[in-house]
Amino acid sequence: MKPNCAILAVGTELTSGLSLNTNSAFIAEHLTKMGYECVSLTSVPDDINKIAIAVKWALGGADILIITGGLGPTVDDLTREGLSKALGKDLRFDPQLAKMIEKKFDRICKPMPESALRQANILEGAIPIEPTLGTAPGMIVEVGDKIVFALPGVPREMKKMLKENVVPFLKGKKRSRMIPTRTIKTCGIAEVFLEEKVKDILAKHKDVAVTILAHPEEVHLRLSATGPGAEKKLTTIVGELSTRLGNLIYGFGEDTLESVVGELLLSCGLRMGVAESCTGGLLGNRITNVPGSSRYFLGGIVAYSNEMKQKLLMVPGEILRKQGAVSSEASLAMSNGARRVMDADIGLSITGIAGPTGGTVEKPVGLVFVAISSESKEACKRFVFLDSREMVKFRASQVALNLLRLFLLKELELKGSETPGC
Repeated sequence: MKPNCAILAVGTELTSGLSLNTNSAFIAEHLTKMGYECVSLTSVPDDINKIAIAVKWALGGADILIITGGLGPTVDDLTREGLSKALGKDLRFDPQLAKMIEKKFDRICKPMPESALRQANILEGAIPIEPTLGTAPGMIVEVGDKIVFALPGVPREMKKMLKENVVPFLKGKKRSRMIPTRTIKTCGIAEVFLEEKVKDILAKHKDVAVTILAHPEEVHLRLSATGPGAEKKLTTIVGELSTRLGNLIYGFGEDTLESVVGELLLSCGLRMGVAESCTGGLLGNRITNVPGSSRYFLGGIVAYSNEMKQKLLMVPGEILRKQGAVSSEASLAMSNGARRVMDADIGLSITGIAGPTGGTVEKPVGLVFVAISSESKEACKRFVFLDSREMVKFRASQVALNLLRLFLLKELELKGSETPGC
């Protein structure tokens, strides 16, 4: 029987809809990989009684409880008090934690408010987890054969404690057993068509669990297996799926479109520049999120107005007057302009109507043109995204990166080179 866990997120901002609870999903993913079954994901407001009730209920059906949030210095941070009430354990002041908190304020050259020392109160018998990012300590409390972890609610602080403290502690208890998993990442095909394309392969491997996860302009296949020969089972099905899907697969595991594109540019020995209109610099931001991107990324031009498209990218005024800024002609002129201005090997451009206004019958909201050009060839693709302004921008950056990926794969094929990771 699998060991199980419960996750409790504390914060009125979560239950009122003011903030998204991304912590629980992150924790659930990590604990599932360790072999735990997550039996509940719950959120409660900043209320001592409600926290205590939720803790008791969660421990009634789980071996492990992980709590996030409510460990800060303000009056609404009440997780410590809620845990104290639920477990019947007093809070005690930890002088060592207090000194550590004081030193953190000294390092940032700010006076420490007295309220910050509230964070040095931990449950009697608990193991403190010293923070390395923020000032809120976490704690580990063993209650009979059950374990409670209390972690900060700030995502980056929580993630660091989970990886560096919770996971090693659980491994030491030998309750968990890592489940072998593989993730195949695809782009350029919708979820329903992807399933149709590979359903016979998935049906043949009944001893491999498959989850199809749809993301904006990409779909992931998450595969897991248990028992004897689990790794071999996964290697076999991944091989069959890779053969079937071909270039629809852009990567595996932790790969991102921008990191894969970077590897391809390096393999081809090419440098690129981008020109953006409706995405407002998002494409360049994503490319430069990859460490070492300066080796292949020269820069980007955000030309939002027609005037800037003409001045910075040398888009002919006639194209803007006759075809308009949102057109294949304008997009191609933008990509060629970026390439020439930056003396790049490849130019990549995006222009479109992100909405929610500005559309017409001929050019609806969500219309996007993406173009790519080199000295010898160019291409442009038209897309229409029925989504919010923010998502139209993100989807546009996705399809632009994928167009670049496919372009580079063809370049490598022509050169007779092997693609990275193959």
